[in-house]
Amino acid sequence: MPTEVQTRLAAIRVLPHAFMRAVVTADPKDVRISKRGGKTVIAVPSEGGVSRAVLNASNLPERIEAPINHPLLGKTTVVATYSDFRDWDGYDVVFPGRLTYTLGGRPWMDLTVSKHAVGGYMVFPIPANLRTAATR
Repeated sequence: MPTEVQTRLAAIRVLPHAFMRAVVTADPKDVRISKRGGKTVIAVPSEGGVSRAVLNASNLPERIEAPINHPLLGKTTVVATYSDFRDWDGYDVVFPGRLTYTLGGRPWMDLTVSKHAVGGYMVFPIPANLRTAATR
């Protein structure tokens, strides 16, 4: 449904890797890093306001929140909490095994990851030196 687009995009924006992409691509002067209750908090501008991540002792996001203009709830917040981070495929890239979302302060999604798969890595376009080597 077209009215759900913003909600789905907000769910993606609060994924750990999407949040870090927002931090890396933001103007550095707009990224704020602070301490709250002994934990590191990173704030970055996002659609409709500021998104924030609270990092755990291993500097992994345990909570990410983002503003959303929901078609029924109006201006509210999506909050995601993460735990059980693992390097699922041995690539030194971790992803949470437990993801819990609230929308407007109410439970929305509660997900447990039991399997993770990464597709094959490909480079597009094929670099000229590899294309030449393949024809030999």
